[in-house]
Amino acid sequence: MRVITSEVEFMSKGASHARRGFEYQRYVCLPDGSTTLSVTSIALDKSIFREVVINLNDKMRPLDSYVRIHHGTRLEGNGWFQFGKKAVTADIWNEKIGLWQDRAEADTGVRGFCAHPISCDLLLAASFDRASNDRVQLLDGIFMSSPHHFGATGPEIASVLLEMEYVGQERLTTKVGELETDHWRILPGNSRTGHTHPGEDLWALKDTFLFVHAEIESIGFEYRLTRFQDDEF
Repeated sequence: MRVITSEVEFMSKGASHARRGFEYQRYVCLPDGSTTLSVTSIALDKSIFREVVINLNDKMRPLDSYVRIHHGTRLEGNGWFQFGKKAVTADIWNEKIGLWQDRAEADTGVRGFCAHPISCDLLLAASFDRASNDRVQLLDGIFMSSPHHFGATGPEIASVLLEMEYVGQERLTTKVGELETDHWRILPGNSRTGHTHPGEDLWALKDTFLFVHAEIESIGFEYRLTRFQDDEF
């Protein structure tokens, strides 16, 4: 068993370089190849507090997830998501709707789930086909816990099309030292994808989907690794 704990700080780029929030991440990698990611994510500038647990199979595809969102002074909602071969189901309590069950079909299969912690964004890269010659790929079968850019609503089942690019391997200097990474890029929304989310650059520990760094250049946001501990038992 491998247990990896890390911390990430949310920063504004530019002259102010203000601290916007932080995230605590724990990856539990089990002998059968499955992984459980537990995240506490706090965006101080957006007044969003989020707890997420997501269980992934040996291909880093989602099995189930628990999401709890607190926005401002109130609990926005919580929900348990389950991912089948052809559908996503969820048992949800939402402040605006109440207790309900949600379902969405996934004809091409469920390839990824983003519950809006920055570490979850990198998990979407697991559905990228590295064997293909296409550096930019359209990813379908991707679901989110909220259609809001920063996940401040919901939870609910929201589907999205994403364009993702594998930029290449890079050596990155971080607060925990120099790390070999894989650089990924989620392209901004366009007419092909039908959404308006900004683009995002993401760096993972080489040959994994473990979070190292992220930047959203268009709005001046940066997410920096400040602690990383890797234990084997």
